[in-house]
Amino acid sequence: MPVSLNFRATSAGLFCLFLAACQPPTKKDALDVSFDELSDQLGSIEVKAVPFDELAGNTRAEKLLYQAGVVNQTKTAMLVIFDTQIKTMRMAGNEEMADQLSANRSLLMAALDEEMPSMIADAGRLYEKYLTPEEIERLIVLHTDPAMQKMIVNQPKLSRDMLPVGEAFGMRAGARYEKALREKAAE
Repeated sequence: MPVSLNFRATSAGLFCLFLAACQPPTKKDALDVSFDELSDQLGSIEVKAVPFDELAGNTRAEKLLYQAGVVNQTKTAMLVIFDTQIKTMRMAGNEEMADQLSANRSLLMAALDEEMPSMIADAGRLYEKYLTPEEIERLIVLHTDPAMQKMIVNQPKLSRDMLPVGEAFGMRAGARYEKALREKAAE
């Protein structure tokens, strides 16, 4: 598994923030875009480094996925995407649907938790399809490295702290996109 997979949740969040920033302006421009609730939720994702043999999973490939932090990356990505969707709905003036989604965020997380083992099993089979047993073992060693474990354990906090970076990126990219549209229309 490439090291870059550890950044997948952050990338997804940055992309969603970019998309939200590109939405057409509405009367909701003064909307509070704080990330307090999302920050609290990301900060509450607890990641523990445990010995490989104590990880969930029935195969070496499944254990690798747990070891690599895929569960927490998925939770982080879903929270960021869900929060961005709520903010985008509010910006578009759809308060009722935004309120409904916001009120039911815990249901989404519970559904993710229930479905995670089957997703890991499916992903494990794919790893076994494309990687040899020797390659899986090498990846297990890579993810056992203390620096990699530190990255995995701190990934939800890193994602939380990236929220303002992603918002600023999205705002700048959105402004650049709007400028390009105006220039194209002026041609």
